[in-house]
Amino acid sequence: RVVDLLAHYKMNVLHLHLTDSEGWRAEVPGHPELTGAEPGGWYSTADLTGLVGYARARQVTVVPELDAPGHVATLLRACPWLADETVRALPCGLQYLDPDRPGVADLLRDAYAAFAAASPGARLHVGGDEAAGMPPEAFARFMALALPLARAAAGAGVVAWQETARSGAFAPGDVCQWWVSPLLAERAAGTEDLAALEPERRAFVEMLRHAPGDVPAALAQGASVLVSRCDLLYLDTCYPEPSVDVGQPGRVARLGLPPDDYGNGTVAEAYAWDPLDAGVPADRVAGVEAAMWGPALLDPDDLFVMLLPRLPGIAEKGWSGSRTWPGYADRLRAQAPVWDAMGWDWYRSTVVWG
Repeated sequence: RVVDLLAHYKMNVLHLHLTDSEGWRAEVPGHPELTGAEPGGWYSTADLTGLVGYARARQVTVVPELDAPGHVATLLRACPWLADETVRALPCGLQYLDPDRPGVADLLRDAYAAFAAASPGARLHVGGDEAAGMPPEAFARFMALALPLARAAAGAGVVAWQETARSGAFAPGDVCQWWVSPLLAERAAGTEDLAALEPERRAFVEMLRHAPGDVPAALAQGASVLVSRCDLLYLDTCYPEPSVDVGQPGRVARLGLPPDDYGNGTVAEAYAWDPLDAGVPADRVAGVEAAMWGPALLDPDDLFVMLLPRLPGIAEKGWSGSRTWPGYADRLRAQAPVWDAMGWDWYRSTVVWG
């Protein structure tokens, strides 16, 4: 259903964030422990291969992600030998994968090979974000290990979150995914008395304070930039405007973060941006990517009500550049019968239909 939606609006990449602290969601042959530790389900190799084929037939490339060295609590529960007791005793958000630990390189190599085989010819996403509890030297060693392994498995460049630039491991042909908005970085810079924060929060604030240097560093290392800023392109936030369906706002409040967390605006405000108006040279912009994180989603209808009507505007910005809201609003309203015919739930924003 998601691939059909992407194809309908000419969005040509589906990035699947397959591993995180909440679960490991894809089979790796020879490592049954990875998919056996957590509830929630996972894709078999046949599942993933079938999805990739379905997407390819609709001109959509599937990019699989193994997120590391942070976001690995599930991995360390399944494979405790990959970290010492000190690391495993840290809060979930501060655990990390040590590149010097025996078995880490072998696991990465096997997982990258499995993901590359399921989606041949695609880039691999190696993660690299929010390794807030990890010593910088260890982070640099990890990314220096991971990126060459992923390039070798995929036979192509890799994608990694923006913090990877701090390791110096990007190379020409790689893609840096820019997610930290100026607002988040400014909030972190303005946070006083870091010592008063609990350890996990303090580590994340310190991590965000370095964000303004990431994209310039990635460009200097030869990478291009995938614009995925959370204030413009993260769709796991509530709509700030009401719905013409009075029951919808309460439901959406269960599904998304408060808009102020990322600085997101209404459907109209979310359209008022230009992918090239971000200080990145036009020839170094790889594209745009919307993100939808799903811990609160219970079924496909939950997902689609968060995607629609916002996703088509992101597709249009990616393909058509700067256009104005009034003309777009008329075209957006005309899409609702299509969504109904496809069985896709959607948010009846008063900004569009009020």
